[in-house]
Amino acid sequence: MVKTLVYCLFWALLLTGVAAPAEEPIFIESSVEPADPYVQQQVSYRLRLYRKSHLQRGHFVDPEIPDALVRLVESSPAVAVTNRGERYEMLEQRYLLFPQRSGPLQIPPGVFSSRELFVQGEAVSLDVRPPPLAAANWLVVAGLELTEHWETPEQPWRIGDHLKRTLVIEGNAITGAQLPDLQPLPDDGLEIQKLASRVEESIGNNTLVGRRVLELLYLPERVGSFYLPPIEISWWDSTADRLQLSRLPGRELVISPSTGSQASGSTTPLQQIDTPQAAEMATSQRLLSGLMGAAAVSVLVLLFYIFRRALRRGLVGLRRLLVFYYLIRLLVACLDGSRRRAQRLILSWAAFARIVEEPASLISLARISPAPLIRQALRDLDQSIYSTIQAPWRGMVLFKTVAPWMIGRSFARAQARDSRLPPLWRTIPPSAIK
Repeated sequence: MVKTLVYCLFWALLLTGVAAPAEEPIFIESSVEPADPYVQQQVSYRLRLYRKSHLQRGHFVDPEIPDALVRLVESSPAVAVTNRGERYEMLEQRYLLFPQRSGPLQIPPGVFSSRELFVQGEAVSLDVRPPPLAAANWLVVAGLELTEHWETPEQPWRIGDHLKRTLVIEGNAITGAQLPDLQPLPDDGLEIQKLASRVEESIGNNTLVGRRVLELLYLPERVGSFYLPPIEISWWDSTADRLQLSRLPGRELVISPSTGSQASGSTTPLQQIDTPQAAEMATSQRLLSGLMGAAAVSVLVLLFYIFRRALRRGLVGLRRLLVFYYLIRLLVACLDGSRRRAQRLILSWAAFARIVEEPASLISLARISPAPLIRQALRDLDQSIYSTIQAPWRGMVLFKTVAPWMIGRSFARAQARDSRLPPLWRTIPPSAIK
């Protein structure tokens, strides 16, 4: 009975001309731009799924390419389009590829998967070109911009001022990690601290924008002019296919004395120099300079007297000369108002005199100092360096307080070593006796 009904239904459909529904057309198109990129150049990889009916669910499977970096771009919503003369619903997915080696590069077929269907496209090949230049730092971008921003106190700048410089390198069609990490060149008398170096990335208009932000802190330690050389970055323009150069001009930092007059770039007219206020200021400055000079001479005389007595007692040798060298350099740093140079000299002397094995800071050295005045002087120096509130620092007070302690500790250790007597009897091995 059942077979009879099936045969009847089959012949009825055949005779009425009603055919079974055909399989719905669905396919994936793949494309790349450009097809012949340079090594590390951005490649736009696009997958498009076409289907007649509306897609309820499903997703593209992210490609796995061993010799390329892959960045996912946000998916586009489904839209109605015309392809090959027919209407379809199209779903698009974009990726950004960065090939890491030259030569042929195979991109596996694009895949769209859901619970109801599995669609696979065709593989795509890239012909990756090597760098056209034999450069150590190969950088290929669609555009590169180099900018800087300064955060400084009002001029004139003094010793101990914090001069913050922020450098930003921004490139189009490049990852942030590919941008160079600039290394500042050291300069005598100008300490440079690298505060941060971070990488940022964003995607806009189907292009990856890479950014590297470098924060530097300049701490002048002496009076004078410091020249910061220009910053230059050479890069290959993937749009124009030629070499380009981005450049920041050189800068000059002028550091004025802590008690100096107005900076040379001031807008004060020259005729105001002859005013009574200016004459009084100049007189006070000359008086202060004379007092500092007299104090320096008296300290040198005191050092000479102390070392003369030490030499008469037989304390000679290279160690005494090195202590004298430390004291002279510390005196110069205190007269110049160079806080950080004074800090380095004191910590270096402490390691040299073996007061502690490795003094980590002035605070750790102050804890083992014998006198309250010495401890206070070391704490004042540490606070003047690291405090956010810049207060005047009295360098000569530190020197007059610390210098006798440095001399006493150095000679005390020398006397302790010199007082050790050699053994009365030497042990002679039997092999040495004939």
